[in-house]
Amino acid sequence: PFRFKADNLIAWRGDLDGALAALARVVDESKFGDESFRTARGRLHLMRVILDAAAADFEAVGASDSALSGLRRVRASAVFSLAQVERRRGNQTRATELLAHALALGQKSRRDFPEEVGMLHLLAQIHAVRGEKADAAAAVADYVRLQTSKHAQQLAQNRLIKAEIFGLLGEADAAVVELRAVHDMGYGLGYTLRIGDQWALLRPHAKFQQLMKDAETRADAAGRRKK
Repeated sequence: PFRFKADNLIAWRGDLDGALAALARVVDESKFGDESFRTARGRLHLMRVILDAAAADFEAVGASDSALSGLRRVRASAVFSLAQVERRRGNQTRATELLAHALALGQKSRRDFPEEVGMLHLLAQIHAVRGEKADAAAAVADYVRLQTSKHAQQLAQNRLIKAEIFGLLGEADAAVVELRAVHDMGYGLGYTLRIGDQWALLRPHAKFQQLMKDAETRADAAGRRKK
């Protein structure tokens, strides 16, 4: 429950300190899986630009070894996130090496577990950060094609992933089209657009700024109704 509370504090209030405090209340990390817990905490540290703490969590998860498909994805994601930390530190050579390692882990997992659709999302992220536009688009297309659910929530998730990849590629107009569609479907983007690294390249753009304002206004209104 504290993990959900942390996510809600980020989305609806932009409260990174509160989210980190919520995670800190998890006394028995093993209940959630140590890798999953460390990854969530590392991402919060990264968003708060506490790079040494973020790196420590991502390094611990990235060094783990598991034959389980889900944990392989967590490991590859941690290596990808560690690359983001190194890029923030200005260590571009190390970041490039880590991205290559994350890509290799992800591709191997896809070969071993072709039914694990979630890895395609991570592969799309990695390709986008590496500037491999065609490969990123192909991974997203495969992700959408292999999703069997036609539920509105999954359709919104598909568009959100497309927007994320456009964002990582710096394609503001295409990203806003997808994000605006998700917003108009009634899903709350909240403060995630202001906080998430995947949207950093888009924040100078006027259309994105307007959407960010609209999403935060909706989040604020929802908070007032709950009171």
